Amino acid sequence: MWVLFPIMLLLAACDHWGSPEDNVIDCTANPVFTLGYGDTADCGDWSVTFTGDIEDSRCPTSVTCIWAGRVDVQLQLGDDLISLGLPDSPEQGRSRDTVGNQVIELLEVLPVPVVAGEIPKKDYLIKLEVSAL
Repeated sequence: MWVLFPIMLLLAACDHWGSPEDNVIDCTANPVFTLGYGDTADCGDWSVTFTGDIEDSRCPTSVTCIWAGRVDVQLQLGDDLISLGLPDSPEQGRSRDTVGNQVIELLEVLPVPVVAGEIPKKDYLIKLEVSAL
């Protein structure tokens, strides 16, 4: 019996986490969606994956800053790697891009820094919206 227990735990864990395909979000059904780092959304003719660099210079909430800062993330769209950032700024970077006849827009990046220091990529979540032109 004790020999089977670790095997049963392993099988239960595999079933709980599912396969990577289970984590793909259908953005045609959910135009506003959240991706964790490494996650993918299927948008019909194209897909988007939250990957690449994250540049986060936002002011931590525990600090008083004279500049709010900015966060930029990279997204894989097919063979292209694009950057979107907040706040939206023509000088520093846009929060939206066009993909075919659709617009993908970065709405939010979490977590918001609380104290100074680097946030691990695996902890980031981004909220995106896909809409028609």
